Amino acid sequence: MRRLASLAATCLVGLLGACSGPDLSVEVAEYADHRSSEAHFACNCPEDLFYETYAECIDALGEVDEAEQACMADVLSAEGQDGQEYIDCLNVVWSAHRDCLMANPGCEPGWYDDCAATRTAAQKTCTQVDQQTRIEFSACELD
Repeated sequence: MRRLASLAATCLVGLLGACSGPDLSVEVAEYADHRSSEAHFACNCPEDLFYETYAECIDALGEVDEAEQACMADVLSAEGQDGQEYIDCLNVVWSAHRDCLMANPGCEPGWYDDCAATRTAAQKTCTQVDQQTRIEFSACELD
């Protein structure tokens, strides 16, 4: 009887640990940094985003704040390893997008659109989590 109780307790502890999911705060913070960098480099050419000034553009695009990051980490942590792979994929995509924007110091017309189209296509390959989870992840930035 003691062995059965011990086995049940071990299983319960294992299940509770599995429910918490991985800590993705570092990966989500990296994603937030990529998004902030994207805003900075995109807003160097505010007219590409239909803003008159850098300040107006930065104000509109903003940054991913701590509450939004916590929301994102919670959404993806619930997905376990798939959530980890999804945020890793997004970080690769957004890093490449930032690099694309950095390569346009002269604000050539259409450059942002080309970078954004490439980013959108690449982001569509990040399918490690289902559509509903991707919507919930994105909604964290809209709150």
